[in-house]
Amino acid sequence: MKKIIKGKVYDISTAKKLATYSCATAAVSDHQWYQEILFIKITGEYFIYGEGNAASPYGEKVEQHSSRPGARIRPITITQAQEWAEERLDTDEYEAIFNLPQDDKVQIATWIPAAVKAKSDALDATLSEIFSAGVDALSKTD
Repeated sequence: MKKIIKGKVYDISTAKKLATYSCATAAVSDHQWYQEILFIKITGEYFIYGEGNAASPYGEKVEQHSSRPGARIRPITITQAQEWAEERLDTDEYEAIFNLPQDDKVQIATWIPAAVKAKSDALDATLSEIFSAGVDALSKTD
């Protein structure tokens, strides 16, 4: 499924699948069954792809008293993605996705030239260490 929402493209075939949740209270054949998949785009944006049967949150009304199975994409923030994961995943799955930071650290995302990324990949250091060393070097006054 591919959808443009507020001028942004969300495509489940190009985004990275992070986790899947299936409604535990309903079998796939049940009218209330649904499934949600958490994705992240290369740009760092999160979204949920949900699909379900007629009586699920993803069911689509076709007439006043009639529904059919449906699917949709819903963009979400990182905070909403973390809340979604907290409610639906176990601790190991959550930590694998969000790499829980220590209390004194924050997460950032940025774009860098491909040549700089290639050089950083060749170093025996984490991106955090490289970034910290760069900030330290730039903030030193002679």
